[in-house]
Amino acid sequence: MSTHEYWRLEISANGSWLEIGDMEMRGSVGGANLATGGTAFASSAYSGYPASQAFDGNTATNWCSSTSNTAQTVGYHFASAVEIKEIALTGSSESAGYSPQAFSLSYSDNGADYTTAWGPVTATGWGGSEQRVFTAPVYFAGDIEETTDITNWRIVAFNMATGAVYGTTTSGEGGTTYTITGATITPCILMMWPKIDREWSATTVVALNDYCIATDVDTNDGLYKATDRGDPDYKTGTTEPTWPGTGTIVDGNITWTFIAELVNPCCLGPKLPV
Repeated sequence: MSTHEYWRLEISANGSWLEIGDMEMRGSVGGANLATGGTAFASSAYSGYPASQAFDGNTATNWCSSTSNTAQTVGYHFASAVEIKEIALTGSSESAGYSPQAFSLSYSDNGADYTTAWGPVTATGWGGSEQRVFTAPVYFAGDIEETTDITNWRIVAFNMATGAVYGTTTSGEGGTTYTITGATITPCILMMWPKIDREWSATTVVALNDYCIATDVDTNDGLYKATDRGDPDYKTGTTEPTWPGTGTIVDGNITWTFIAELVNPCCLGPKLPV
């Protein structure tokens, strides 16, 4: 994407009347709200609920469409061209069911001709005055090659449209260069999560500093490291141990040390945006 003066939400689904309590438009993930010093606009507005109330920083006031169950737009004309990479939406303070159910983000240079930046996004089940943050996907033009100094993390590109996954590269000690192929001209997110050598298995040879997770991570989401092993066979036991949330556990001839709880995948980007 590039910079543009006009950015708007194109809302394609809503429960009844459409209301937004507040909307921030950010130039970076977790960055400052850029929607200041410009002019708010909307395709319609109910009396007493102007478009400006979607950008006034007050979640108790709302922009409301003048008609119900129809597609609507609400946006911001910036004083100078900007790039929007994240929006923070606060739903209606009057009725959660009035909050947007599906929308896309689009931009324009003249306020008339719009191009979709990303979306559509589905957003159902709002709570009253609930804030949700939506981040632009990363678009790749060709293969990805990047150097990272993060140790022992697995890195892939996830295709948001098809669910396809590209690459299974693992970063190494002191940084490595990884290449992910196949993620071309398609909305993808670059994901990373801790490298794990294996799930636990019985009577298995383990090297020092190997990592292990429980066979059922729904009930135990710990990450464990082999910090000691005894002679003669360096193997795990015949039955899976009861994994601790701290400290160590002896498993056959292996001593496992709790390292940390597993984390959700992290999103990196942007990389080579179209």
